[in-house]
Amino acid sequence: MSLAMLCLGCIALRLTHTPAGSSSRYRLPLMATKKNGPPPISSKLFISLTSPSNLTAVLEAVADDEVTVVKYQAPWCRTCRAMAPVLDKQAKKYGDLNYYSLECYRNGKAAGERMHKFFVERGAKALPFVEVYRGSELIEAQTIPPAGVEIFSAAVGKALEAAERIREQMREARANGSASLRREAERIRAVLGITPPRNLPESVNLSTPKIRAPVIDKAGRRRGGFNRF
Repeated sequence: MSLAMLCLGCIALRLTHTPAGSSSRYRLPLMATKKNGPPPISSKLFISLTSPSNLTAVLEAVADDEVTVVKYQAPWCRTCRAMAPVLDKQAKKYGDLNYYSLECYRNGKAAGERMHKFFVERGAKALPFVEVYRGSELIEAQTIPPAGVEIFSAAVGKALEAAERIREQMREARANGSASLRREAERIRAVLGITPPRNLPESVNLSTPKIRAPVIDKAGRRRGGFNRF
Protein backbone atom coordinates (compact mmCIF):
# COMPACT_ATOMS: atom_id res chain seq x y z
CA MET A 1 0.00 0.00 0.00
CA SER A 2 1.50 3.35 -0.92
CA LEU A 3 0.52 7.02 -0.66
CA ALA A 4 1.62 9.21 -3.58
CA MET A 5 2.28 12.89 -3.24
CA LEU A 6 2.17 14.52 -6.65
CA CYS A 7 3.76 17.69 -7.98
CA LEU A 8 0.90 18.02 -10.47
CA GLY A 9 1.97 15.21 -12.74
CA CYS A 10 5.38 14.18 -11.38
CA ILE A 11 5.92 11.85 -8.43
CA ALA A 12 7.10 14.05 -5.56
CA LEU A 13 6.96 12.03 -2.38
CA ARG A 14 6.21 8.40 -1.60
CA LEU A 15 5.53 6.76 1.73
CA THR A 16 5.89 2.99 1.67
CA HIS A 17 4.42 0.84 4.44
CA THR A 18 6.61 -2.10 5.43
CA PRO A 19 5.29 -5.32 6.92
CA ALA A 20 3.97 -5.33 10.46
CA GLY A 21 6.63 -5.22 13.13
CA SER A 22 9.05 -3.03 11.16
CA SER A 23 9.23 0.75 10.86
CA SER A 24 8.02 2.60 7.79
CA ARG A 25 10.55 4.44 5.64
CA TYR A 26 10.43 7.23 3.07
CA ARG A 27 11.73 6.82 -0.46
CA LEU A 28 13.06 10.26 -1.22
CA PRO A 29 13.12 11.72 -4.71
CA LEU A 30 16.69 12.00 -6.06
CA MET A 31 16.57 15.79 -6.33
CA ALA A 32 15.53 16.16 -2.69
CA THR A 33 18.36 14.02 -1.35
CA LYS A 34 21.23 15.83 -3.04
CA LYS A 35 23.49 17.78 -0.71
CA ASN A 36 23.16 20.92 -2.80
CA GLY A 37 19.46 20.89 -3.67
CA PRO A 38 17.47 23.51 -5.56
CA PRO A 39 17.24 26.99 -4.02
CA PRO A 40 14.15 28.18 -2.13
CA ILE A 41 11.26 29.58 -4.16
CA SER A 42 11.37 33.37 -3.97
CA SER A 43 8.27 35.51 -3.55
CA LYS A 44 7.57 39.21 -3.17
CA LEU A 45 4.45 38.68 -1.04
CA PHE A 46 4.50 35.28 0.64
CA ILE A 47 6.58 35.23 3.84
CA SER A 48 8.35 31.93 4.38
CA LEU A 49 7.57 30.07 7.61
CA THR A 50 10.20 27.63 8.75
CA SER A 51 8.03 25.26 10.79
CA PRO A 52 4.41 24.20 11.41
CA SER A 53 4.63 25.74 14.88
CA ASN A 54 5.25 29.14 13.30
CA LEU A 55 2.07 28.74 11.28
CA THR A 56 0.16 27.89 14.45
CA ALA A 57 1.52 31.01 16.15
CA VAL A 58 0.56 33.19 13.18
CA LEU A 59 -3.02 31.90 13.11
CA GLU A 60 -3.40 32.37 16.86
CA ALA A 61 -2.32 36.00 16.58
CA VAL A 62 -4.54 37.19 13.71
CA ALA A 63 -7.82 39.00 14.31
CA ASP A 64 -11.14 37.33 13.51
CA ASP A 65 -11.75 39.59 10.51
CA GLU A 66 -8.30 39.08 8.94
CA VAL A 67 -7.72 36.84 5.92
CA THR A 68 -4.59 34.68 5.78
CA VAL A 69 -3.35 32.72 2.76
CA VAL A 70 -0.88 29.86 3.29
CA LYS A 71 0.91 28.34 0.29
CA TYR A 72 2.42 24.86 0.53
CA GLN A 73 5.27 24.24 -1.91
CA ALA A 74 8.57 22.41 -2.42
CA PRO A 75 11.83 23.66 -3.98
CA TRP A 76 12.06 20.61 -6.25
CA CYS A 77 8.48 21.15 -7.55
CA ARG A 78 8.78 22.77 -10.98
CA THR A 79 5.08 23.64 -11.00
CA CYS A 80 5.45 25.43 -7.65
CA ARG A 81 8.36 27.46 -9.01
CA ALA A 82 6.51 28.35 -12.21
CA MET A 83 3.32 29.31 -10.32
CA ALA A 84 5.08 31.51 -7.74
CA PRO A 85 5.08 34.76 -9.81
CA VAL A 86 1.56 34.00 -11.03
CA LEU A 87 0.22 33.67 -7.50
CA ASP A 88 2.16 36.77 -6.43
CA LYS A 89 0.47 38.77 -9.17
CA GLN A 90 -2.93 37.38 -8.24
CA ALA A 91 -2.39 38.05 -4.54
CA LYS A 92 -1.59 41.72 -5.24
CA LYS A 93 -5.19 42.24 -6.34
CA TYR A 94 -6.51 41.63 -2.84
CA GLY A 95 -4.57 44.28 -1.00
CA ASP A 96 -3.68 43.98 2.66
CA LEU A 97 -4.03 40.25 3.39
CA ASN A 98 -1.60 37.98 5.24
CA TYR A 99 0.48 35.78 2.91
CA TYR A 100 2.73 32.96 4.12
CA SER A 101 4.39 29.90 2.63
CA LEU A 102 5.70 26.57 3.87
CA GLU A 103 8.37 24.61 1.99
CA CYS A 104 8.86 20.87 2.21
CA TYR A 105 12.52 19.80 2.32
CA ARG A 106 13.26 16.05 2.21
CA ASN A 107 16.89 16.19 3.25
CA GLY A 108 16.84 13.40 5.81
CA LYS A 109 16.95 15.81 8.76
CA ALA A 110 14.36 15.77 11.53
CA ALA A 111 12.94 19.20 10.66
CA GLY A 112 12.45 18.16 7.03
CA GLU A 113 10.70 14.94 8.03
CA ARG A 114 8.41 16.83 10.40
CA MET A 115 7.51 19.26 7.64
CA HIS A 116 6.80 16.40 5.22
CA LYS A 117 4.56 14.73 7.79
CA PHE A 118 2.73 18.02 8.33
CA PHE A 119 2.14 18.40 4.58
CA VAL A 120 0.59 14.92 4.44
CA GLU A 121 -1.59 15.62 7.49
CA ARG A 122 -2.87 18.86 5.94
CA GLY A 123 -3.80 17.08 2.72
CA ALA A 124 -1.13 18.86 0.68
CA LYS A 125 -0.49 15.89 -1.59
CA ALA A 126 -0.45 17.86 -4.84
CA LEU A 127 1.55 21.08 -4.99
CA PRO A 128 1.23 23.99 -4.94
CA PHE A 129 -1.48 23.71 -2.28
CA VAL A 130 -3.21 26.72 -0.74
CA GLU A 131 -5.14 27.17 2.50
CA VAL A 132 -7.21 30.31 3.10
CA TYR A 133 -8.24 31.32 6.62
CA ARG A 134 -10.64 33.84 8.10
CA GLY A 135 -9.07 34.50 11.47
CA SER A 136 -8.00 31.04 12.63
CA GLU A 137 -10.86 29.28 10.83
CA LEU A 138 -9.98 27.36 7.68
CA ILE A 139 -12.31 28.51 4.89
CA GLU A 140 -10.85 26.79 1.83
CA ALA A 141 -8.04 24.36 0.95
CA GLN A 142 -7.23 23.71 -2.70
CA THR A 143 -4.49 22.54 -5.03
CA ILE A 144 -3.73 25.25 -7.59
CA PRO A 145 -2.98 23.74 -11.03
CA PRO A 146 -1.08 25.75 -13.68
CA ALA A 147 -4.30 26.87 -15.37
CA GLY A 148 -6.30 27.20 -12.16
CA VAL A 149 -5.68 30.72 -10.95
CA GLU A 150 -9.45 31.19 -10.71
CA ILE A 151 -9.44 28.54 -7.95
CA PHE A 152 -7.11 30.77 -5.94
CA SER A 153 -9.33 33.80 -6.56
CA ALA A 154 -12.48 31.92 -5.57
CA ALA A 155 -10.90 30.68 -2.33
CA VAL A 156 -9.68 34.17 -1.35
CA GLY A 157 -13.03 35.70 -2.30
CA LYS A 158 -14.86 33.23 -0.08
CA ALA A 159 -12.65 34.12 2.88
CA LEU A 160 -13.10 37.87 2.24
CA GLU A 161 -16.87 37.44 2.33
CA ALA A 162 -16.59 35.58 5.63
CA ALA A 163 -14.37 38.36 7.02
CA GLU A 164 -16.86 41.02 5.97
CA ARG A 165 -19.64 39.15 7.77
CA ILE A 166 -17.54 39.17 10.92
CA ARG A 167 -16.90 42.92 10.57
CA GLU A 168 -20.63 43.55 10.17
CA GLN A 169 -21.33 41.57 13.32
CA MET A 170 -18.68 43.57 15.16
CA ARG A 171 -20.22 46.86 13.97
CA GLU A 172 -23.68 45.73 15.09
CA ALA A 173 -22.32 44.65 18.47
CA ARG A 174 -20.65 48.05 18.98
CA ALA A 175 -23.83 49.89 17.98
CA ASN A 176 -25.98 47.75 20.26
CA GLY A 177 -23.48 48.22 23.07
CA SER A 178 -23.56 52.01 22.70
CA ALA A 179 -27.36 52.02 22.66
CA SER A 180 -27.46 49.83 25.77
CA LEU A 181 -25.06 52.18 27.58
CA ARG A 182 -27.23 55.18 26.69
CA ARG A 183 -30.37 53.44 27.94
CA GLU A 184 -28.66 52.43 31.16
CA ALA A 185 -27.41 56.00 31.73
CA GLU A 186 -30.93 57.36 31.20
CA ARG A 187 -32.36 54.79 33.63
CA ILE A 188 -29.82 55.73 36.34
CA ARG A 189 -30.50 59.45 35.88
CA ALA A 190 -34.23 58.82 36.17
CA VAL A 191 -33.76 56.81 39.39
CA LEU A 192 -31.53 59.47 40.92
CA GLY A 193 -33.61 62.36 39.64
CA ILE A 194 -30.71 63.87 37.73
CA THR A 195 -31.50 66.23 34.88
CA PRO A 196 -29.67 65.30 31.67
CA PRO A 197 -26.91 67.81 30.86
CA ARG A 198 -27.86 70.46 28.34
CA ASN A 199 -25.78 71.14 25.26
CA LEU A 200 -23.39 74.01 25.69
CA PRO A 201 -24.24 77.11 23.61
CA GLU A 202 -22.04 77.64 20.60
CA SER A 203 -20.91 81.05 21.95
CA VAL A 204 -19.14 79.57 24.99
CA ASN A 205 -15.39 79.86 24.60
CA LEU A 206 -13.67 76.76 25.92
CA SER A 207 -10.18 77.84 24.92
CA THR A 208 -7.45 78.41 27.50
CA PRO A 209 -7.75 81.93 28.96
CA LYS A 210 -5.02 84.35 28.05
CA ILE A 211 -2.51 85.26 30.75
CA ARG A 212 -0.81 88.67 30.95
CA ALA A 213 2.88 88.30 31.69
CA PRO A 214 4.31 90.54 34.44
CA VAL A 215 6.16 93.70 33.43
CA ILE A 216 9.35 94.78 35.17
CA ASP A 217 9.99 98.54 35.14
CA LYS A 218 13.37 100.27 35.07
CA ALA A 219 13.57 100.28 38.86
CA GLY A 220 13.16 96.52 38.94
CA ARG A 221 9.63 96.71 40.32
CA ARG A 222 7.09 94.19 39.10
CA ARG A 223 4.01 95.69 37.49
CA GLY A 224 0.88 93.54 37.12
CA GLY A 225 0.97 90.20 35.35
CA PHE A 226 -0.81 86.90 35.67
CA ASN A 227 -4.19 88.59 35.46
CA ARG A 228 -6.80 87.14 33.13
CA PHE A 229 -8.33 89.51 30.62
